[in-house]
Amino acid sequence: MSLKAHVARSTLWSGVQIIGNQATSFLVFLVLTHFLSPGDIGVVALAVSFIEIMTPLMRAGLPEALIQRETLDELEADTCFWSGVALSLVMGAALFLAAPAIARSFASPALGPVLQALSALLPITALSATHEGRLTRSFGFKALAVRTLIANLIGGAVGVAMAIGGYGVWSLVVQRLIASFFSVVFIWISCRWVPRLRFSMVAFRRMSGFGAHMTLVTFLMSLNGRIFDFLLGFFMGPAAVGYMRVASRVLDMVTQFAVNPLTSVALPTLSRLQQDRPALSRAFIRLVRTSALMTFPAYFGLAIVAPDLVPLAFGRQWAASGELLSILCLSAIPITLQYFTWPAMAAVGRSDQASLGISAIVASATVITAIAAPFGLIAVVIAHVARTYLTLPLSMYLLRRSTGIESRPVLTAILHPLAAAVVMGLALLLLRPLLHDLHPTTRVAVLIVAGAALYGGLVLTTARALVKDLKTAFSRS
Repeated sequence: MSLKAHVARSTLWSGVQIIGNQATSFLVFLVLTHFLSPGDIGVVALAVSFIEIMTPLMRAGLPEALIQRETLDELEADTCFWSGVALSLVMGAALFLAAPAIARSFASPALGPVLQALSALLPITALSATHEGRLTRSFGFKALAVRTLIANLIGGAVGVAMAIGGYGVWSLVVQRLIASFFSVVFIWISCRWVPRLRFSMVAFRRMSGFGAHMTLVTFLMSLNGRIFDFLLGFFMGPAAVGYMRVASRVLDMVTQFAVNPLTSVALPTLSRLQQDRPALSRAFIRLVRTSALMTFPAYFGLAIVAPDLVPLAFGRQWAASGELLSILCLSAIPITLQYFTWPAMAAVGRSDQASLGISAIVASATVITAIAAPFGLIAVVIAHVARTYLTLPLSMYLLRRSTGIESRPVLTAILHPLAAAVVMGLALLLLRPLLHDLHPTTRVAVLIVAGAALYGGLVLTTARALVKDLKTAFSRS
């Protein structure tokens, strides 16, 4: 099978994995929002934020180093596994002990026990990190998809049952723990690789040269995604975090569907082409263009329907989150591009450049949020969107410097999807007031159908070459 066919097939299975994961986790979250207050949701979001920013440090970039290698070394794989297990135990214990102090610093007593319970996710996750890396480098996304779907169905079922039974915050905590446990079980069954009890300091140093920068990149990316939770929790309290979490959770779900099936295959795909820069550039452009084709209409359409959609799904008490979501969706362009710049840099061994760019992004996010926080939650979100556009030129410059990929062909590749999505968004914006007398459910349905029909027609009539290229790629899978 050709690399292009591998990418297409892996993208499809990655999509299955993401849809299953998002559907079950979003269902649990949706149920919880009807049982919990914004403050309760904020507490869970803060606890999860600590886990997510510590996970890259626990992985130390070693599974990513296995993926990036042109050939797989079994000694490196064993070293990767045992390093991850040791680091996870140390970091999990440290987080467990520090949880009470963290809860006091955020003036949220409920945060402590939730954070202590979720600290177990670090060693649980470490048990599957190397297996996941082995499957990823061999494009084993079908196995990854099946195990994620089954594990999340089990965890989701338990979480929903507990929420209905009145267990509140702990419903989401238990759901995450159970899903992670069964994920480990199923990935060991799928991979059928058992690590040998051996460790090589030479192999560790060899991988950590790449992994150190990759760790910094993934850590900063996680911090960038969660910096608002920390700063909002510090400046405004858990309730503000809760409103932001509902808005960002909906956007995350859309991003997972539209972007992540492609970003999940970006590193192994581009790594295979690291010695052929013209082919690397073509593959990068194809990934970005395909992502834009799905991301732009999803984001722009969501911006229009969010004020109706969020109260319908979560309840009237979350109407403020709908306003926040509409603003967040305006960051479609930089999000689409930046999701692929960092894997491209890592694929050619220049994760140091990626860490430089993300450091600037995190620093700017911290400064802008701290400045905007006294003016309210809306001001913080507007500042966040503005910051994504202001830092985009730096990301594109570092991409060209690291990989030789020029900005102009990348931007040209997204023009057709962008133009079609903008026209669709403007049309829906004009149509929405005309539907004012309809029930919100009917109004959302009409807007979605109209937007999909208009965007699909525009793409089919103005970007036939793009559609033909995509059809050819997936028909070979």
